[in-house]
Amino acid sequence: MTLNLCWDAEISRLTRKVHTWRSKVKRAHLDPAKAVTTVREELFPKLELGIQFARPDEKTCNSWTKTIIHTLLESSGISPAFAASIKISAFCSLANIPDIWRRAQTIHMTELFIALNTEKCTSGATTRARFCALVNLQSNDFHTAVKIVQQKSLRKQYKANRMAQTIEYMKARKILLVSNKAGGGQPVQNLAMK
Repeated sequence: MTLNLCWDAEISRLTRKVHTWRSKVKRAHLDPAKAVTTVREELFPKLELGIQFARPDEKTCNSWTKTIIHTLLESSGISPAFAASIKISAFCSLANIPDIWRRAQTIHMTELFIALNTEKCTSGATTRARFCALVNLQSNDFHTAVKIVQQKSLRKQYKANRMAQTIEYMKARKILLVSNKAGGGQPVQNLAMK
């Protein structure tokens, strides 16, 4: 772990894990079904925690996924030229393997949602404060921040606030954060996804 939040070394380690997996599959001459199983049961669990904290970019995640797809198709005897033309999301759905970029975003959305709804813990309070900082509000204006975030582009804040990219990903897929209302129209302190 690094105190300056530079995760390049961890991303390099994750890349090595993908390449090590590829080498093992090629050396063992695994059939495609067994190779797919190793993605789900060996490789992805090794990547998951690192993805959660290191937050590799879309290009890196797609590179890993393409390496996996190429390896699986190569073990089936399919040409590299054909493998390069296959759409990542379609192959992952058909092969029942994780699309690493989408899975990473799902992990980040889940963690953000849980942290924003955590009321009795310091991590929830700091997450809400960082969320409000996205739109230059104080943490006591949380419900106002929820409304503003839905309408404001956060792309310029990707480097300064790690949740900005996750929120933009959610908005692009029409997943909205909404404040729950208590009886009598009073806002409660948690959110729902819509």
